Amino acid sequence: LAAALRALEILEGTGHQYEAFANYDAGRALASLGRCEEALPYLDRSEQLQGQREEIDQARSDCSGDD
Repeated sequence: LAAALRALEILEGTGHQYEAFANYDAGRALASLGRCEEALPYLDRSEQLQGQREEIDQARSDCSGDD
């Protein structure tokens, strides 16, 4: 989580694919910690930058409790 947030300090707003990856990493880490309200905006931004991906859907599913 800390590494993803540091990367976002540099990449945020660039629209670069690495920004999408950093947002996903932050969202995935937060979801894994059960901090879903914080995770979802990162996952949304990642999807906005790179389109729908199974990994993002899975992280969202983990937050909603769906399998």
